[in-house]
Amino acid sequence: MFFVKKLKLNRFLKEKKRVVLIGNAPIKKNKYYRKALSDFIDDSDVVIRINSADNYSKGTGKKSDILGIINIADPAIEFSYRREINKHVKEKISSVWFSRPLDLYSSSNILVEENLSGYILNFQKLNHIPSHAISREQYQYISKKISPANGGNMIDPSSGFCFLHMMLSAEEFKGLKKILVGFSWEGWAGHNWSLENKICLDLHKNGDIFIL
Repeated sequence: MFFVKKLKLNRFLKEKKRVVLIGNAPIKKNKYYRKALSDFIDDSDVVIRINSADNYSKGTGKKSDILGIINIADPAIEFSYRREINKHVKEKISSVWFSRPLDLYSSSNILVEENLSGYILNFQKLNHIPSHAISREQYQYISKKISPANGGNMIDPSSGFCFLHMMLSAEEFKGLKKILVGFSWEGWAGHNWSLENKICLDLHKNGDIFIL
């Protein structure tokens, strides 16, 4: 229990109802921290992992209920055609989320839309797991939040940022504590990491999410 208190997890122990979104940033703390965090995550109601789930069993436990995957560009090609998802996670999850809507692009770009749709169908065929993509309306809302206010080019949100908003808006998670683990807000230069980080910290301060 000492290490749980050091982790500041004790405030959640009496309120077990929680959903945890796990990023892929390494958990670098000592073994006691990692053990306490793993136990905490495995005791949660719902656990969402992302893409290749690099943190699986590495300080974030093994519970896995939903896998969020990017469904566009090179990562999508890798998942769809060159490799399967983490086999341990695949055995546990009941659903897959995709971070880009199928109608993300204008209807004039039929090839891109067909590729996105084809990816979803191919993924389902390979993995036999129910899945759905973020809505276009929600994706555009998220993009506007992190894009220049002066009407500049829209910035693509990171997949983790999309999955965070899907988690916050999901009816089935109403009443559950929303917790983030393993986020470093860094990666591909095309994302607005600093603003995504600020928005997450504001959500944390307001009590909408809890960042560990």
